[in-house]
Amino acid sequence: MSDLGGTFWGLLLGSNATVAFITGMVARKKDAGDQANDFTRNLMDRLEKVEIGHAKCEVETGELRTICTRNDLVIRLVVPELQRVSPYSTALAQARDLLGSAFPVPLDTPADMKAALDKLP
Repeated sequence: MSDLGGTFWGLLLGSNATVAFITGMVARKKDAGDQANDFTRNLMDRLEKVEIGHAKCEVETGELRTICTRNDLVIRLVVPELQRVSPYSTALAQARDLLGSAFPVPLDTPADMKAALDKLP
């Protein structure tokens, strides 16, 4: 009988330990799941902020492109007129040098005009 009692108490204690072990594992898994959910939530928040920033950059880039295109047209219209009025202007020569790579002479410029532009200081 004492052997049976020992077995009973052994099973009871063993099962309590097993229950405690399982409960602990479930709690740890729940904590890990909560941490994963928090991590995912933080990543989603950060991604949303990046997407908002990207959208703002796209809008600003479009606005800057519009401004640059307009400025390009203005320069292409005004500089040749100024060169006709004052072909030996040092300020125009400096502007031509600074803007030369960004705004090359258009391909449809007549050869004699290109030659005259090349002679300018």
